[in-house]
Amino acid sequence: MKKIDNIIRGMPSNQKILDIFKGMWVSNLPSDLKLITGGVANLFEDDRITMSDGLLGGFENLDILELCPIEGGNSYMLQKRKVRKVTAITPSEISYLKCLCVKEMLGLTNVDFLLGDFFIFLRNSHNRYDVALVNDILYRTPNPVYLIDLLSRVAENIILWTHYFDLDIVQRNPSLRKKFGDICYQSYADFNYTSCSCSDPSPYSEECSLWLTKESLVSALCHFGYNEIRTLSDDKHNPNGPALFICAKKES
Repeated sequence: MKKIDNIIRGMPSNQKILDIFKGMWVSNLPSDLKLITGGVANLFEDDRITMSDGLLGGFENLDILELCPIEGGNSYMLQKRKVRKVTAITPSEISYLKCLCVKEMLGLTNVDFLLGDFFIFLRNSHNRYDVALVNDILYRTPNPVYLIDLLSRVAENIILWTHYFDLDIVQRNPSLRKKFGDICYQSYADFNYTSCSCSDPSPYSEECSLWLTKESLVSALCHFGYNEIRTLSDDKHNPNGPALFICAKKES
């Protein structure tokens, strides 16, 4: 990473802001902005937000809790859909700084980016949110069922994209098989579940991450009050492991 204390010459521009993190961007920005990040992920034009929008009847005037906004792409899409407010929490300093750059460039006035541990935030939160957006996170944590429990205390709906553990799929794929350890049978809050330890480093803990089985994931959501569960996609052929996209609602 280059030193972030350079003197920048020339006319101020949004491209100069992006170039602070040159070579470090994950996302590409919407093409109509004509700005270059070098990233490839379409998180500013994410089909998952579009699909969820239809299921929830729109995001307008909703309060959204977003975990790990990466670079603010989904936050940007939510503001365009006229949310009341997005509270987006990341534990990553670099992610936070990139999100602030995006907020300034794209005028994300309805988005608050926070830096810190979202587990501690959830344990101490007295706020309620209409929707929790939890994409690409659950399988990276050492305690995914606990995270679902914490989310159930603050959010009426969850939009969730995550990898999950499937023994048959993993055994047929040598590149996946080598990163998984023993299957775990555990219990939390009177809920029994099955998971498998993964050697991929967790950005949120020194402990290894746990991948829930699909059955345990869906059952955990039900156990903690999300009784209306809609599977939007189940990608068994994802090269990084099978992945599930779910919209979970509490019954009114």
